[in-house]
Amino acid sequence: MNVQQRFAALLVCCAVTAAAAEELPRVPELPAAIERLVWARPFVVEDGYRPGADGRSLFSHGTFAVVRVDSALLLPVQSNQAKLFSSAGPAHRMNLGYPGTHLVLLIPGAVDPASTRLWLDAVERLDAAGVLASRRRAQRRGLGGVAEAEVRSALAAGGEPLVVEDTAELLKRVASLVERYSPHEKRLIRSLRGLPPAE
Repeated sequence: MNVQQRFAALLVCCAVTAAAAEELPRVPELPAAIERLVWARPFVVEDGYRPGADGRSLFSHGTFAVVRVDSALLLPVQSNQAKLFSSAGPAHRMNLGYPGTHLVLLIPGAVDPASTRLWLDAVERLDAAGVLASRRRAQRRGLGGVAEAEVRSALAAGGEPLVVEDTAELLKRVASLVERYSPHEKRLIRSLRGLPPAE
């Protein structure tokens, strides 16, 4: 099992654990807006990054991002869990978030301060038609726009672009962000760092 497959399996495990732990509130209607873009930093992966277990997609540069959202949107019991979309297409959600309010994302490509859009939605398929339909739903509801000043502030907080050698190093950087913004996800943090579960 490769590192992406282990990561996907761990997210499922964390979701089941969180769902069983408490009575869950009502899920807001989708699509929905994020509350704030908190942090962003461009990155380059010299060997390329293949997100997901299928390994079919590949990108060599993108943007780390941290967004704050309504915690009810992160409920782990939805049959079709909310995904986060950006102007460039689906963003890669790297943590569960719940019961907190922050998601760590990998967004393919650059984040343009003048035109960045981010929103959450549930889609059956992440193909071109599904992404386009989600974008249209968000636009009809006036969702997704992120103020230029907010994007510039997030990029300033993130600092200079980062260059990493491979996926393993990229995931260790993700682990540091999860540790900072969603510290209760201890098992995920250890997994992203390539460490065995704590006893």
